[in-house]
Amino acid sequence: MPEHWIKLWLLITSLSMTLLACYEPIDGCLDPLSKNYDLTADDGCSECCTYPTLGMGLTHRWGEEALSTDSTYLNGMRQAFRLIEASFLVHDISVRQSDILRSSSDSINVSCDMTSVFISDSYRDLSLAKRSTSLSEFRSSGIYDQFNFSLGMSECAQAAELTDLDQESATYSTLIEYQNEDNSYTSMSFQLIPSGSMDTLSIDLNNAPPINIALETVINQDRGDNLIVPIVVDYAVWLSGISLDMTTEELKQSILNNTRGAFSVLE
Repeated sequence: MPEHWIKLWLLITSLSMTLLACYEPIDGCLDPLSKNYDLTADDGCSECCTYPTLGMGLTHRWGEEALSTDSTYLNGMRQAFRLIEASFLVHDISVRQSDILRSSSDSINVSCDMTSVFISDSYRDLSLAKRSTSLSEFRSSGIYDQFNFSLGMSECAQAAELTDLDQESATYSTLIEYQNEDNSYTSMSFQLIPSGSMDTLSIDLNNAPPINIALETVINQDRGDNLIVPIVVDYAVWLSGISLDMTTEELKQSILNNTRGAFSVLE
């Protein structure tokens, strides 16, 4: 080999070794489902990945119109009232993908019937004022054909001692706000003012059994994107059939009967 080729080879080798010695591997998130996936990273970093959220955003309506707390509405008996407040607990938000339910990976440990179990850390509150909520750590992407959630309280959540829950969890923060002095939970609440009256009619459903809502729809989620499903709440449906002359228990039962039909996916 000619001498100049040997010198060139030695120079290239020397430069390569120098560059390799100076190169520092890049740490980054190597999970493609994360929000901060780094294709250029050499090594996966420990606990540095952040993940999309899964949740729901509400549009409040009375029939085809936007709900207004200043508007007067009529029930089936032509009784007029204003709906000034509505709030409710939701939990177990999920989407269906190829017959598999996918949800947040967050969970908390509770004691049910003397047995320690894990439940989804998914209890959240929604109201006329708070129109969206979400769960963190949603590790999925693609096309879904159903959106699911539940209203009310599961038996396990009702029986759990709040003092035993992780006080850093979102579920604890939600339930502590909705717990009553008798340790029940106000899982749904409505406040109406009948026309011609100065009194507020409060309808509180305590420890309401879970009502599972499954909405068939097609949802597309790109990898790494948050998934917030737009939901319509139609109070004309939810409060249909009520009469201001009903007993409190009759009002509660009517609302429970209408709950499933009051929710739909915004088109």
